[in-house]
Amino acid sequence: MITDRGAAFLPALELEIQKRARNKDSNFVLSKLFPEHFEFVRMQSGFKIFRVDVEWVRNNLDPIFTHGGHGFVHSAIPLDEIWISDRHPEDCVCKNVGLDRKMSESYSNRAIKHEITEFRRMAVGMIFKEAHEEALKEEIAEGCSDPYSEV
Repeated sequence: MITDRGAAFLPALELEIQKRARNKDSNFVLSKLFPEHFEFVRMQSGFKIFRVDVEWVRNNLDPIFTHGGHGFVHSAIPLDEIWISDRHPEDCVCKNVGLDRKMSESYSNRAIKHEITEFRRMAVGMIFKEAHEEALKEEIAEGCSDPYSEV
């Protein structure tokens, strides 16, 4: 549970990660250090897309990582990468998730597009909350009736 004090801290943390993102060491590559937890999927829109072991990432790098992420939100992710979960996290609130929690290809593709949209908005200075909302609106405009559903 996030307390009022914690809730006030989060926007400051988000802004600090966003501010520091441009100073990341471009030679630091986690996928080479821990290849068993990273699967290269493809290049898309100038990003290297990796499918990652969501529980390993949450346990070792970033406890708030869920379905996907990029370097303006998650400090461990290089700016030229998008990470997508291999499955829905255990505490996921998505609907229609199977017992194995595996993310479908269509859900993964929506998440990739969402992360790219969000990244591009944040790259020009938009804060996370606004960028996230715009990415969700784009999903809905493209025919996704519920961005939090596997169907």
